[in-house]
Amino acid sequence: MAVPLGYEFLIDPGRVTILSEEGPLIRRVYPAGREHPSDHEPTYAGNSIGHWEGQTLVIDTIDLTPKTQFFKRIKTSGKTPMTERIHVLDHNRMKLETATEDPVALTAAWQYSVTYSRSSTPFMEAITATTIAMPRESRIFAPRKLIA
Repeated sequence: MAVPLGYEFLIDPGRVTILSEEGPLIRRVYPAGREHPSDHEPTYAGNSIGHWEGQTLVIDTIDLTPKTQFFKRIKTSGKTPMTERIHVLDHNRMKLETATEDPVALTAAWQYSVTYSRSSTPFMEAITATTIAMPRESRIFAPRKLIA
């Protein structure tokens, strides 16, 4: 997974959906208490189960396809369980901490941390067929709740 331009979180009782500006990549994080399926086909987003620890969303992901790359250059083998911790720091900032091990593709555990800020300016969405970029409405970095 590459670092996307931005995240938007849609939170409801049965699932957290994470949308990214770069993609199309949609991640569905199912609640704790549910097991990872034994017959899940590997995908770029994998299969994710999460739980809340206070203001921190902890996500356990398996079944990433071997085509998945972190930051478009760190390869994986498909044997890459990943744990993410998403901390809401305040109304305008969130921190993502990621840890993964891959006994085939990596020689050691790989970890990174990044802090995202809510943007006050629009994102730019590149048009692939031309060099024109179009402004896009700002996305929400911090979690928001859906009204059911």
